[in-house]
This record gives sequence, C-alpha cells and structure tokens, in this order.
Amino acid sequence: PPEAPTRGYATGFSDRYLARLWSKSYAKRSFDQNNMDDFRGPHEIQEGLLLREVERKNYSFFPGCSLHSTGLEYGLSTRAVFQHLNLELIELPDWNCCGASSAHALDHILALSLPARNLALAQLEGRDLIIPCAACYNRTKNADHILQVDAGIRARVEAIVGFTFTGEVAIRPLLAVLYEDCGLGRIAENVRRPLAGLKVVTYY
Repeated sequence: PPEAPTRGYATGFSDRYLARLWSKSYAKRSFDQNNMDDFRGPHEIQEGLLLREVERKNYSFFPGCSLHSTGLEYGLSTRAVFQHLNLELIELPDWNCCGASSAHALDHILALSLPARNLALAQLEGRDLIIPCAACYNRTKNADHILQVDAGIRARVEAIVGFTFTGEVAIRPLLAVLYEDCGLGRIAENVRRPLAGLKVVTYY
C-alpha cells in the first residue's frame, strides 16, 4: 500500500493511529485510487463494460481533514465512484483545515479566514468545488455567503488571506453533483454490484 498521509491535519489523532488506520483500510480493500482494477470483475476488464463514452468532467476537490484520517473509507469510495463515472476530482493544492468544528466557537474572523483561504485556492483553479464532508461544506458555504453580503468583513478576510474574493466559485455537495451533473439514469447504467436488499442508515 502507499505511505500513510503525513500532513499535519488538525484531527487530534496520533500519527501512529492514523498510520494504522490507513494500513488497515488498504489491507482490507487492496485499493489503489489510481487503479480501478480492484473494483472490476475479470469479464468487465476484458469486455470494457465499465463506462459508456461520455465527456469527462473535472472538479476541484476539498477532502477536508476527516477524509484523510477517520473518514478514510469515505474518501476512497468517493474517488472510486467518481472515477467509475468518468468524473475527475482534482484535489486542491496546499489546502488547509476549514476550522470545523471549533474555530467558529473561538474567533469569528478566524472561522471565516480558514475556509476563505481554500476558496482563494479554488478561485485560481477555476472549477466547481466539491466538498463531501457535511461540516466542511457548511463552514465553507457559510464563509462564502458572508463574504458576499458583508463588505466590511470581506475586506478584513481578504487582507488576512491575501486575495480578492470574487464569489464565482460554485461550492457543491457530493450528492448534488452526482444527481445534477451525472443523473440517476447514467448512475444506474454503470452499476456493477447492485446493493438490493441492503439495509442502510443515514449519517449526518
């Protein structure tokens, strides 16, 4: 398996714990996010049945701290599904923690500046920004809204982060992209292992 992530994410978990979690996940799934063969049956590889020919779409991707630590499986499955549907997730370079869930309880401007820096990176990329984590999406969308409606706070945050906010980045949750850009029909066409009868529980 690849090496465990070494960034200093503010997760509160030790490097040893995260390395063990990373190792266990790969041992169970033998998953290489750049190689979908682990998710294909032999006949699918030979017959090329994975995906009909469609235009490839690219998105900026903010995984947040959890998808590189305690929510590792969520991150792996997200990348696998998008790759299978010919939707490319391009991780934001040098992203930082969005501040959830403590920053907004400590300092209002800090809570806005952290996600604003990620918005500055997304502006440079010029693509829709996909955020799977509900908390990260909430903090980033909140910051985007406040920067759009409050000129005074926007000026303070721009000075801290060192960018000019344009408000042009579309911040989108994961399921919205799958439903709106891909569509239920295309998703159904590309199902290879139906989960009929599986009992599921939603998590917020």
